[in-house]
Amino acid sequence: MKMPDVSHLTPEEIVEAYVFPHDLTPEEKAEADKEMLRLRDIAFSKMTEKELLSSELMRLWCHMNEYFKTNKYDKEHDFAVYLQQYIHAFKKKQIDFAGEIGLHPTKLNQILNGKAMPNAALTYRLEKHSGGAIKAHMWWQLIAKRIEHDITNDIDAKRREEKKVTFSLENT
Repeated sequence: MKMPDVSHLTPEEIVEAYVFPHDLTPEEKAEADKEMLRLRDIAFSKMTEKELLSSELMRLWCHMNEYFKTNKYDKEHDFAVYLQQYIHAFKKKQIDFAGEIGLHPTKLNQILNGKAMPNAALTYRLEKHSGGAIKAHMWWQLIAKRIEHDITNDIDAKRREEKKVTFSLENT
């Protein structure tokens, strides 16, 4: 069966054309939602550990992508937050995870607590650790959002560094 060409439609128009509205009362909708959750729980209970992990990595990937669409830094979406969720998805202790990616446990702890910034090398290791599910450039985008935020908003650091400049084009 050939699918119709919908390339000229907006996402909203596609939803309107293919998603059928329901005529449920609020009570029926609540019951249907409850049943859907029950069926979802059954489906999850039948998944293997690897399938559950893949599902969690896909969730992280989707959340990262949604965050990248925003133009603002949000500490709720910081690199450290996603890394903590990533480690949790693997059900690992920090010390064990650090060993798996060849990072000193103290350094990992500093990154997770915002005391140290991650580097590109770590993003490559995370890509490898995830089997390529979450690419290095995605991890780096999280870092870049934080750096951009810091550069834009750390007025004190800017003033300190400006004092070190002995020549400025604006003074000529």
